[in-house]
Amino acid sequence: MSIQWLFSNNGTTYADATVSNVDTTITVQFGGGIKFPDPTADPNQKVKLTLEDRRTGLIEIVNMTSKNGDVLTVERAQENTTALSWPIGTHISCRMTAEVHNQVYGDITQNAADIVSANGLISSNTAAIAALTGNLATTDANVATNVSAINTNITNIAANTVAVAAAPLAALKLAYPVGSLYISSSDSDPTATLGFGTWTAYAPGRAIVGVGDNGTSNWPVSSSRGSETHTLTIGEMPAHDHGLDDRSRATGSNSQNRVGGAGNDTTTGSTGGGGAHNNIQPSIAVYIWRRVT
Repeated sequence: MSIQWLFSNNGTTYADATVSNVDTTITVQFGGGIKFPDPTADPNQKVKLTLEDRRTGLIEIVNMTSKNGDVLTVERAQENTTALSWPIGTHISCRMTAEVHNQVYGDITQNAADIVSANGLISSNTAAIAALTGNLATTDANVATNVSAINTNITNIAANTVAVAAAPLAALKLAYPVGSLYISSSDSDPTATLGFGTWTAYAPGRAIVGVGDNGTSNWPVSSSRGSETHTLTIGEMPAHDHGLDDRSRATGSNSQNRVGGAGNDTTTGSTGGGGAHNNIQPSIAVYIWRRVT
């Protein structure tokens, strides 16, 4: 018995985990499994899936034999494709393939052969020829209609596949226009990650603040201020005084003698190192990229 191929309209999702070249299960994004038909109930039913890397053009065709939620059980490397290792985010879609198309065409050809055989049988029964001829004409018309419908569906599937393929990249370009920032803990250039644009490292060793006037100071775009350390000036020191005993002292370098308003000038002992203090807020470093084209 030939395989019954199941399809869904525009069924597409993305891998939620890496897939090695020997894995026989694929985990898709949450809720992605429901986008494909379920062949579990009948061993003669399968679903054609295509794994695709939109940047390199590499594909692998697999047969899904069953699914459990978002975990798909598959037969790898179908239709002369090679079992590859696939990363998270790999595009997975349900689409018409050459094997399915050829099977449909073979069924139609077999139907035509059956019609020819039926014509031979009809010739042996003159009384039945007239009735069967009318039926055969109707069957031929239906076959032609079905072939036309299949070709139309193939064309529509191809057009939808192109549209679906372009949609994620177009959405990302809208989300990251020229001048936008991309923040990550990975040092990978966003050109490789997102697949578009020219990006440069931005604001090394700098915290990010919003553009505008906060009532105390105005921040134009890309303006830079502040320093990691700072030494207090006299004007920045808190107001304070030093206590001094004004009684007569005759010994020591800090002696004073006040009699009738007269006395010797004296100073208090000094303290402090005059060094700069740390001026950095609690921070964590990440990679910041700015799109320039």
